[in-house]
Amino acid sequence: MKKIILAIIVLVVACLPFYGNKVVKETIAKRFEVLDSYGLKSKLIKEDKGYLKTKLSYKLEVKDKEKFLQYIQQFSSSQLPLYTQNLIDGVEFGADMSFNNFPLSDKLSVDLYPVKLSDKIMDEIKSEDENIYNFINKILKKKAIFYHIDYGVVNGDFSGFVKDFKEVLVLKNNSSIDLSIEGINFNGKGLLIAPETLRTSIKRFDMQLSKKDENVKITSKGFKTVSNFESDTTYISTIHVKEGSFNYTNKITSEDFKMELDSLTLEGSSNTQGKKAKFFAKADIDTLKIEAAAQKYIFKNFNYDILLNNVDKKSFIQLQQLAKIASSQELTQDEELMAQKNMLEIFANGFDLKIADLSLEKLSTQKDKYIEGFKINALLHVEKDIDFVKKYQTNPSSLANNITFKSNVVFSKDFYGVLNMIYPVDLVLGQYKKEIASKIIFDISLKNSLLMINSKPVK
Repeated sequence: MKKIILAIIVLVVACLPFYGNKVVKETIAKRFEVLDSYGLKSKLIKEDKGYLKTKLSYKLEVKDKEKFLQYIQQFSSSQLPLYTQNLIDGVEFGADMSFNNFPLSDKLSVDLYPVKLSDKIMDEIKSEDENIYNFINKILKKKAIFYHIDYGVVNGDFSGFVKDFKEVLVLKNNSSIDLSIEGINFNGKGLLIAPETLRTSIKRFDMQLSKKDENVKITSKGFKTVSNFESDTTYISTIHVKEGSFNYTNKITSEDFKMELDSLTLEGSSNTQGKKAKFFAKADIDTLKIEAAAQKYIFKNFNYDILLNNVDKKSFIQLQQLAKIASSQELTQDEELMAQKNMLEIFANGFDLKIADLSLEKLSTQKDKYIEGFKINALLHVEKDIDFVKKYQTNPSSLANNITFKSNVVFSKDFYGVLNMIYPVDLVLGQYKKEIASKIIFDISLKNSLLMINSKPVK
């Protein structure tokens, strides 16, 4: 009896691959059904069904640009530029998929790559610069833009990479663009087009733009991001760059500008889940070097830590939607008026701004010689005022009564001296400054329209 049961189990397991992986197949069908309804048409080109694995090759083509843009932009906080929108029209992608035939596995592997732009776009490119036309055909033919994704269709986990890209484009005016991107990896959870969490890393990025007498070179190493998304207005994100540089040279003007940074970290968050919106931004730069006009500056440990709180949520979201449009095209007159109205409503409803830290530890203007920098903190409160718009239109100066401001600004004497060499601030602020040891201090306050610095009214 046991042998019969065992034989039945073995037979069932052996037959599972013939039944196929229903979970993965149904997921693919549903996703393509959604994409088809939004103008991205799919066509099965090849199916290779083995005993253990199934491979499918599809052609995806954007048949309805408007519907497709409507789909992808519902997941984005920014509007695609007009030239990108036009480029999407009629573009074709190859999608090679493979999955295990055993139903116990939900893993779907996808290779995605563009294979064709629309004939109209390519004709326009060819008429402008045949070198670009040939370059695009070359990179499409050899699948130079290539994404690999491993996706868990049940739990929504995914990981993948983008193939290393190294190409040189020479334009018809003999200027050139040299682009190299290495080691792009990513992983996360959720819909691929709108993930809940996303982690990316780029080992190295190099771009060089060269003309006859000008050259621009941009480099970064160790680029990493970590992001968590509730929506396009509620998220937490961190960006880190291990090293970065920007160089510009001009042989005619003898201009030579260099900028290098070590260890840049940016953190940002937005929260619109409560009655009011809240935003946080923080940055840390370990070292920033700038060379220009025979001058060299080295900045050590630059930081800022800023919180914007109690912002009117409705006005902010509407303003963000208009900013989304403005990022790709000019606003209409009605849209500009709406943006102004939203901005006024934000001020009318009041908000709080806190600068917990804005500081520079050290500055060097000479080799191996550093001076101490500065440190600033501030609090700004804008009181809610139902008559704000009326006052703004009839008596704007009265709005100062709505503002309460406090700030502590501390400069080292050496930094204050450098600042005065650039701009003579002491001519304006010298009468208010307070000197303690090696520091120059300004305690600033604004209340009931009275501005004071170090307890002295500002006239």
